Amino acid sequence: VVINVTNPVVTNNYTVTTGGNTNQSTSIYKFGAASGYFDGAGDYLSVPDNNNWTWGTNDATLRGWFNPDDSTSGGLIIAHGDVADNFWYFRKTASGKLELYIQPAGGPYTTLTGPTTHNVGSWNHFAMTKAGTTYRIFLNGSLQFETTQATTVGNFAQTLKIGIHMNGTSVPYKGYLDNIEFISGSALYTGTFTVPVADTTLG
Repeated sequence: VVINVTNPVVTNNYTVTTGGNTNQSTSIYKFGAASGYFDGAGDYLSVPDNNNWTWGTNDATLRGWFNPDDSTSGGLIIAHGDVADNFWYFRKTASGKLELYIQPAGGPYTTLTGPTTHNVGSWNHFAMTKAGTTYRIFLNGSLQFETTQATTVGNFAQTLKIGIHMNGTSVPYKGYLDNIEFISGSALYTGTFTVPVADTTLG
């Protein structure tokens, strides 16, 4: 599933709704002719729930590009699930690291935080993969964190959010996003890799 942040109307037959003042940037982008810009003051994209981004026990990959305005404010890149319990999100932290957080309903949470600070004012490639019970996160092709965790990510009946918390107001992302993909059924990366030099979106 490709979430086209540069043309957020219909993406892969999913209706995408904009929130705040989310808009395109035709001057700063990674591939194509534009990227999505989020001003950190409530901008986001919302996509209706769909089984295509349900992990369950399946392998999965989340990947894309981000170009943040600063390294001192955290921001959610993508989030899905309930507001209080049973959710997951992928974000950049206030210290400039990548983090995956998984909170299953009634179960223990899992947090994966990478050690490397991302670049500011330039494009960074992010990726998260789930292979069986092994979760990995990558920054610019470098493996940041790996753990084996039996946590099962549930099937949520809520909208998918890009650039903000599930509640639509908290932890807004500030900067540019491009070529975000969620791939169910395949863990594309299991170790350090060379980041794509061309558009790799599958749809």
